[in-house]
Amino acid sequence: TPSPDFSLAALPLAGPGGGCLLAVAERPGGFGSDERAALELIAHAVAVPEPGPAETRELAADAFSLAMDTGRVEVGDEILRLFGIGRDEFDGKVETLLGLTVPEDLPALMSVVEPDHMSLGERELEFRVRQPSGVPRWLRLRGRPLPGGGGRPARLVGTVADVSKLRSDVTDVARVQRLAADLATAGTVKDVGQAVVDALRKPLRADRIALAELENDRLVVTVLDPPEPEAWPELWRAEWRGEW
Repeated sequence: TPSPDFSLAALPLAGPGGGCLLAVAERPGGFGSDERAALELIAHAVAVPEPGPAETRELAADAFSLAMDTGRVEVGDEILRLFGIGRDEFDGKVETLLGLTVPEDLPALMSVVEPDHMSLGERELEFRVRQPSGVPRWLRLRGRPLPGGGGRPARLVGTVADVSKLRSDVTDVARVQRLAADLATAGTVKDVGQAVVDALRKPLRADRIALAELENDRLVVTVLDPPEPEAWPELWRAEWRGEW
């Protein structure tokens, strides 16, 4: 019975079995755009029962389902095509797919698929896979962890799509992804600052880098590289004299 105190979403499940995914929230107002996107992603990727013989399971062509405890992954035919591997050649291990990625992009990708680095929220990442022609192919992974025991993710479900035509600058995107991977494992403000400095110094050809944080409507310098006051212009030191 419709009620102003509850919100309900019903999404069709693809595949020969049909069916639908129902989500009920104990609050009025319906589901927000982010929540709807997450529900669509889960419905698209998990369109069949979990356990069972491999021949009885079918995924959407661009969908995957990764078991976090074993590293076993079920993938649709389109994903295998994008990675350039045949169905008969694929051993069902996520390491096999990771081994086909461009090495520069592997740390960022690992930060998405490793359970120790994973939060329970939607993830999106673009990365490259090697092709026989030598020209890398850009892929976009969208995934969402499904919680298991103890609040840790049990499974990552999602989709992979070809976005090569949308990418022209390989270097900058790869650099941002490496920075994102470093920030995901940074434990302190100092770690964050060092990761940013390492990522920016070379591409900016910078002699000096300052990182400031907004605190109570005031910028406070948290990282100076190099840290010695003598390395900075006198005018700059006079303006920020209280920050060393």
